[in-house]
Amino acid sequence: MFGDEPAALAPLFKRLVLYPQGYPRTSLGRKVCAELVHYCGGDSQRTFDLKRSTPEQTLDHAARIRAFQDPRRAGLCVVHETTNFETIVLLRAAFEARIPVASSAVWAIYWDPDLDPNFLVRIQEQGVLIGDHCEGATFRHRSGFEFLVFSPFVDDAAKLADEAALMAMARSPKRGQRPSGSQPSVKVQLAS
Repeated sequence: MFGDEPAALAPLFKRLVLYPQGYPRTSLGRKVCAELVHYCGGDSQRTFDLKRSTPEQTLDHAARIRAFQDPRRAGLCVVHETTNFETIVLLRAAFEARIPVASSAVWAIYWDPDLDPNFLVRIQEQGVLIGDHCEGATFRHRSGFEFLVFSPFVDDAAKLADEAALMAMARSPKRGQRPSGSQPSVKVQLAS
């Protein structure tokens, strides 16, 4: 009726890309992850390697970045240390409590099958994998946190982009809603 409709829900604006655990370890992992981030609307010119010596230093560093203070700003947070998923959950909870953009961002986990071949089996003990990991599956942890699953196996970028767009819509703050990062009484202790 209105001409050609786009195959995927296109982001209206580019997303800031936060790497709370730093970039993936291998050069191939960084390349694949960057491509998947791009498909999900990530801005390759505004990526932030936030990793510092300790999780607390990482959080303090991120809290000082002005661009992260608006929860209505589009964001994509990518984590990749898959061998201890509980650490990722604690890190995400701390970021969402203190960094406004993280409270509304799409969260993704980059899985490198060469570094962690048992990841898919292990995470299903902690939650549920929804969808096909070749098309942008979502992992829902028992805590309720959801993560897009990035990996070298993703071969349908359009479906991955759709999943990212849907997740972003579900997480976007409602008008007048207090950003979760503005609640100073929330304390989350990170293990160093």
